[in-house]
Amino acid sequence: MPQGQMKIADIDDLDYVLTMNTGFFDSVDLFPIKPKSQIEQETISLIKAKKVFLWMLDKTPRCMAAIIRENQYVNFIGHVFTPLEYRNNGFAYGVMHALCKHILDSGISYCGLFTDYGNPISNHIYKKLGFEVLDEYSDIELM
Repeated sequence: MPQGQMKIADIDDLDYVLTMNTGFFDSVDLFPIKPKSQIEQETISLIKAKKVFLWMLDKTPRCMAAIIRENQYVNFIGHVFTPLEYRNNGFAYGVMHALCKHILDSGISYCGLFTDYGNPISNHIYKKLGFEVLDEYSDIELM
């Protein structure tokens, strides 16, 4: 495990979380593209619902992940993002490991996520954590 610990984000973390969440959406190829105002509204809602988790080191958030969808059996994790200056330190592994443990310890049976098949780094982390590929999806824009 990397140095640091997970914490649940609160409204005082909004600037950090909004920067990371915007970085996440800028780095993934999702369709449709979300306007910044929608990202901000969704970020605030996730924080208020206590669904955003930060990996903290020296009182500074280094990575984030969020529970973006849930039911009584599974919580889906998304918005996993580490700013460039903090990459290659294991922070994504740390937050994902701690968040999965948090979810499973709460009585939920499964953790799920959608990942970019073309990102070998994140896929390596998820495989190391025990995630398995169950299906593949594509976003298609019809013109």
